[in-house]
Amino acid sequence: MYLQSHGLKHARPVSSMLWKISYRYSCICHNSIQNQRWKTVHFTVWIVRALKMSLIDRTNHKYDLEQLKWELSNLNISWQPDADGSLQTALQHRGDCSFHDACGSLKDRPDVSERDFSQLLPLYEGTILSQIIKDFNAVRSRLMRKNMHTTYSVHKDKAKRYHMAIDTHEHAYFIFPKKGLIQDRKEIFHIPADGYVYEVNTTVAHTVANCGPDRTHLVMVKK
Repeated sequence: MYLQSHGLKHARPVSSMLWKISYRYSCICHNSIQNQRWKTVHFTVWIVRALKMSLIDRTNHKYDLEQLKWELSNLNISWQPDADGSLQTALQHRGDCSFHDACGSLKDRPDVSERDFSQLLPLYEGTILSQIIKDFNAVRSRLMRKNMHTTYSVHKDKAKRYHMAIDTHEHAYFIFPKKGLIQDRKEIFHIPADGYVYEVNTTVAHTVANCGPDRTHLVMVKK
């Protein structure tokens, strides 16, 4: 059986045309299945990478911790107490040169962004702390002294943090208690006072537990 097509010089057998249509459809279906398989493979790889993602990573930046401590001991720092007696002080401000404006939670201050705190307080000009902040292009940098036997509620931050332990001990912990896509298991970490800055994924549920003497960290927000 033949079918005459307008605009074509020769008639084509219907069986031949049906075979070609069937072949092309099969190719489309095959390619669709292959694409779907590739998408599945890529998604699986992404899941595996996500599950293996580190919650705390040591950066390559190391600083003279003893020099930093000496500089701090010679500065007239204005501290702000937390509800549990722990202390904070800001290293950066948003134009008002305040030592306290960047401290505490910003949850009840929706008009204020962490990136607003980008200007270094004059007290820290020329110090190692100023160099660290510059190296990481960080914002809302603070010194945070956690009192002995205190903790935070479990929470998430909007951005990752950089932590550098200044005074610490082996029983000061970062705790990631919740399981999920990124956290495939519960994790407990200790950041040592080794002069290195550590990047911490605080965008997932976490807390800090200080089970020993006072612990002091430099904490900076990653842009």
